[in-house]
Amino acid sequence: MPTGSADSIPVPNPPQPRGRLDDSLQYLKGVGPQGAQALAKLGLNTVGDLLHHYPRRWEDRTRFARAADVRPGDWSTVSGAVIAVTTKYPKGPRLAITEALLDDDGDAIRLVWFNQPYLEKTLKAISLGGKRVVAYGQVRRSGWSVEIQSPEWEELGQDGDALSANRIVPIYPLTEGIRQGRMRRMIDSALRTCADLIEEPLPAAILARHGLAGASRAIRDIQFPDSDDALKAARRRIVFEEFFLLQVLLALRRRANSVDARGIPFNVDLSRLFSELAEIVPFTLTGAQQRA
Repeated sequence: MPTGSADSIPVPNPPQPRGRLDDSLQYLKGVGPQGAQALAKLGLNTVGDLLHHYPRRWEDRTRFARAADVRPGDWSTVSGAVIAVTTKYPKGPRLAITEALLDDDGDAIRLVWFNQPYLEKTLKAISLGGKRVVAYGQVRRSGWSVEIQSPEWEELGQDGDALSANRIVPIYPLTEGIRQGRMRRMIDSALRTCADLIEEPLPAAILARHGLAGASRAIRDIQFPDSDDALKAARRRIVFEEFFLLQVLLALRRRANSVDARGIPFNVDLSRLFSELAEIVPFTLTGAQQRA
C-alpha cells in the first residue's frame, strides 16, 4: 500500500451550500445586490425565477463558421482575434461607425457597430490582452469583403470559457448591466444549488406515457444541453408541460362555471311593471304581446 504525507491526499471540493427556490437572487453566488436589481428588470427576483429564464436561442460552438466560408445572407457565428479597431464619423457627431477586424486564422471578417463609439476602447483592450471574440449576426457583402453589422458578441478568455465555448451555448434575453457570460455563470450557480429542488408538476403516468424527461432534467438541458437530442427532449418536455397545465386550468374554470349557483331573488310587482310598459309603447298590446 503506497504511503505519503497527508498533504498529498486529494481533498474533494466542498459541496455547494443548498439554497431554496424562493431565495432572493442577491444571495446567489455571483449576483449580489446590484446584480439582483438588474435582474429584477427582467422580472427575475428569486432563484426559481432565474432557473426558468430560458434562452432565446442556442449556438453550436463546437463548430464555428470559418470567416473564409461565410456567405452574404448567412446567419453565422464566428470567432477570432481582434487585430484592428477604428471609429469614424462620416456625418459628424450624429453618426459614429465603429469597425473591428476579426482575424480567423488568416482570414478576416469585419464587425460593424453604429453609434456605439465606446466599444472602441473595450475592443482595443481585448486586442491588447490577446483574447478572442465570438460574434453572431447576418453576413453582408461590403465591397470586396464581408461584414456583420450590429453583431451580438462577447469576449472569450485565452483558454476559452467552459460555459461559453466548445459546447452548445445558450443565448439569453439580457438587460443593462448583465452580459451573456455573467448570465450563464449565474444560471449555472442556480442549477448547482437548487436544480434538485425543482418539483415535478406532471403525474408519473403522464411522463411514462409520453416519454418525457423529468422537470429537473429538462431545466438542466434547456439551459446547458450536452447535445442536440438533449435540447430537443428538454424543449418537448417544457412545451408539453405548458400546454398540459393550460388545459388543466381551462378544465377547472369550466368546472367552476358549470356549478349550479343560485341567483339573487328580486320581488317584482308585475301589475306595476305591466302598466309602466303599456305607457311606454304608443299602441295597445295584443294578447300575445301581453303574455310575452
